[in-house]
Amino acid sequence: MGRLKKRLNASDEAGFTIVETMVVIVMLAIVLGVMYKGMDNISASTAGTQERLVNLEEARVMMATVTKDLRTAARPDPNAAPFELANARELIFYANLGSTSGPSKVHIFIDGENRIIEEVTQPDAGSAPNYTYTGPASVRAVGSYVVPNTQIFTYQYFNETTASFVDLSALPLSEADRKLVESIEVRISIRKSSTAATPPTTLVNRVRLPNVYYSPINQGQG
Repeated sequence: MGRLKKRLNASDEAGFTIVETMVVIVMLAIVLGVMYKGMDNISASTAGTQERLVNLEEARVMMATVTKDLRTAARPDPNAAPFELANARELIFYANLGSTSGPSKVHIFIDGENRIIEEVTQPDAGSAPNYTYTGPASVRAVGSYVVPNTQIFTYQYFNETTASFVDLSALPLSEADRKLVESIEVRISIRKSSTAATPPTTLVNRVRLPNVYYSPINQGQG
């Protein structure tokens, strides 16, 4: 009986075997790996949320500025087009921006740094439709992170037959088509470069040109 008790005591004091220790280490590694993966996912999700908010705020600022400018588009002459240039990512147009000498000339485009740039030149001489714009332009960057090679401006006229807006798709628009433009769809896609692979944020707004729509040269193509 004494020998058995002594043998049991010796077994109790032996501790873990190497196999048991390795099993415990492997299990700890698995648990730590799962915890690290979860923390990494949470961190990535937080970073992605922050970037989506940045993209959304940038897109909102740009959309507000661009649409505000476009709503003031006007013909320099009753029979002239409000646009000198109408392309997918660039336009030049006349606008009633508060000048007492005549309509301002507005140039909106995407520069090499993927920013929307607004240039506004005030008329310095002449009268309708022969205004001159020889002074320096007021230039500002409206926003950054515009997705490259995306179409921003889609030009439309109102078709009286179908009672709907129709796209003018042959860009840049010809002079004849520029005279027809009564509405512009603005699509701004923003994506700040990052390691989070956050998808672009896109805002779309159709801007009716009231100074043009309510005093058209004609009612559009039928």
